[in-house]
Amino acid sequence: MEQNDAKCNLFINLGSETVSDSSASEILNDAVKNIDDCRTPLAELPIKKDFSSPEVTSKAERRDLGNSAANIAAMQKLDETPAVPPRHKKRRVTELRCPEVRWFYRKKGETKWNSFRGVDSLKLEIRWRQRNNIEIDKATQANMAFMQVANSLVVHDGLYCVSDDITYIYSFYWKDDEMEIRRGTWFLAESMQPIDQDMAEPIEKHHLSIFRSQTIPETAVFSDKESSKKPILTELKLKDQYEVRWNSVIDITLYNNSKTSRFLRYITWGKGTSLKRGYEEADWEDGTRVISHLILVVHGIGQKGYENLIAKNTDLVREAAYSIMEKNYAEEKSRPMILPVEWRASLVLDEGLTDFVTLPKMSSMRHALNSTVMDILYYQSPLYRNEIMGGLTNSLNTVYTKFKQNHPNFDGPISLFAHSLGSVMCYDLMTNWSPLVIYDKYVATIIENYISGDNRENVDTFHAFQNARQK
Repeated sequence: MEQNDAKCNLFINLGSETVSDSSASEILNDAVKNIDDCRTPLAELPIKKDFSSPEVTSKAERRDLGNSAANIAAMQKLDETPAVPPRHKKRRVTELRCPEVRWFYRKKGETKWNSFRGVDSLKLEIRWRQRNNIEIDKATQANMAFMQVANSLVVHDGLYCVSDDITYIYSFYWKDDEMEIRRGTWFLAESMQPIDQDMAEPIEKHHLSIFRSQTIPETAVFSDKESSKKPILTELKLKDQYEVRWNSVIDITLYNNSKTSRFLRYITWGKGTSLKRGYEEADWEDGTRVISHLILVVHGIGQKGYENLIAKNTDLVREAAYSIMEKNYAEEKSRPMILPVEWRASLVLDEGLTDFVTLPKMSSMRHALNSTVMDILYYQSPLYRNEIMGGLTNSLNTVYTKFKQNHPNFDGPISLFAHSLGSVMCYDLMTNWSPLVIYDKYVATIIENYISGDNRENVDTFHAFQNARQK
């Protein structure tokens, strides 16, 4: 074999050189002879005895392995051709299913729309279709059998209720907090922000009328070089000088046909906005949380005139707690429910009498003191303390009752998270402590001492007073 290898190497070296016509025939004959010498009969090849070994490197070895299980496995490993992946069913243009529609909400003063979690979006879409008598796809109907349906739909972990016309959500546990919601079917491709429903509905209707049952490509239809030569398959004019053009099933562009926009488009400065149909499919597991702990946040002084401040602060506490849990306990599916308890707004107290007697000089500072320090004085007063404690008790019970409406199976622990005067009030409530009880004991002791003493003046009056107290 060493001689054969040398001849083979010599042939390879000669094959890279330039030779004359006279010697070409001789070199070719030598090359053919060398090739024949390099061929070794299959019978002379060394055959591996351990066929289960994966070190099978030649087709000759594979040919002689036999049909045992180990040998077949070795043969399969030798064949490096990957298995053909299962063929996915091609998607076609039909009505959007419930998971393909995504609902969004927008806070007051903001322009960005935020997507609901999967389970909330599905609930909203189901309610919207039921209200408008639109068919629900079979897969969603199967999941609806496991969904608890209530008259009032709540989202965001039960913190917000959905309006009857499904146009906004409002806070369930506190006041004056609403957010606009929008059904998203067509989106701006770059930002995935939903376009207005008044535009999305005619676009969807036109899209289905032209492309129904057509195959949806998985990749781009046109290359970058072909972008300027896209054919216009169909177009739709909308209100406010907007126009939509279809270059393919997935190449849809929104244009503004105002004079300025047309001029910019003509000089290639202005371009249309690409649109995308449908959203990433919503999952029932996305946003489904098990409430394992109820935490009630009680505010302190300074809430007069700022009734929703405790709700905003509780949002910060909730977001911080959820962020830490998701970072350190990502596998934990249960979460605490953190709710605000606002007790100051329902109190009457002196009916604003202090505002009338406040001096006009330095009014801002005096009003600030009235809304903060006065709460402490009220709580220390025997006249107003009972009203304050009653307001706290009623607020706690109201929040808990609402919570049980949305989570009837909850049986976890309940904690109070209080601040400032609120912590003192919660402690007194939990321990049933009251200065009035101490004062009452003091008065009873004074009466008993007076009756049992040597001074018998007005004894009958004190006896009558004592009997009245005992009743």
